[in-house]
Amino acid sequence: MKVLVSRIMGILPMLQVMQILTRRCGGSGPALRLTRLEVKCPNASALSTAFGVSNPVASIVIFAFCVLSLGCTATVTPPANPHHPVAIYVADYGHHSSIFLPVDKTAFIEYSFGDWNYYALNHSSTMGAIEALFYSHGSAFGRRYTPRSSDDNTPLALFNPKMFAVCISRESAEKMRNQLEAKWQAGLATRIHNADDDTDFIRDSRHYSWQCDCNEITACLLRDLGCEVEGATYLSHFRLSDDALGTMVYCE
Repeated sequence: MKVLVSRIMGILPMLQVMQILTRRCGGSGPALRLTRLEVKCPNASALSTAFGVSNPVASIVIFAFCVLSLGCTATVTPPANPHHPVAIYVADYGHHSSIFLPVDKTAFIEYSFGDWNYYALNHSSTMGAIEALFYSHGSAFGRRYTPRSSDDNTPLALFNPKMFAVCISRESAEKMRNQLEAKWQAGLATRIHNADDDTDFIRDSRHYSWQCDCNEITACLLRDLGCEVEGATYLSHFRLSDDALGTMVYCE
């Protein structure tokens, strides 16, 4: 235990490295932009191995350290002056996040990412959560159609998540939707339907872990859509930046 504590204390001066890891699918700048659909997320033990700690407990300790050190909120700044702006939505379900892309004038399509057993098969016990974060046996890519509210055009999402709109260009939204749909079509052979969530799932080749969870994928997709995402993305607590709140443009 003393050795473990010593190693963790040795990590403290490397907080800047940990902050960089919150953007491990790429930064907001053009030079770092990647195709998030093809991101190969690291194995859950990769970070602890890098610090010379192979005990599985160390991964849990480092995970807690990252969350506590980097704060609990990620701020989203939309692109400035998007061409033909449209609204997408970021949803926070309390521990899980996703994005809603417009399909037409009447509906949105929600895309999400999670552990196959925990998310797609509803093995949602405490042990199931621990297994998903540190010993995942497979990942799930989810898709669900959601109607628009007739009152304000927002998604009528199941389970009443906290949501906020982000204005991006129509071209970016359509490009992202086409890429995600192509990924979806390629995995149709593995599709299952989860009646509890009214969501269809396919197998996803990315490795799910605490280093590459639904919230990190949400952040990665937002960056691909031209947004800046700052702060910790280990949790689902996204919010619109104060600068964006003061300069909201009209979007459909």
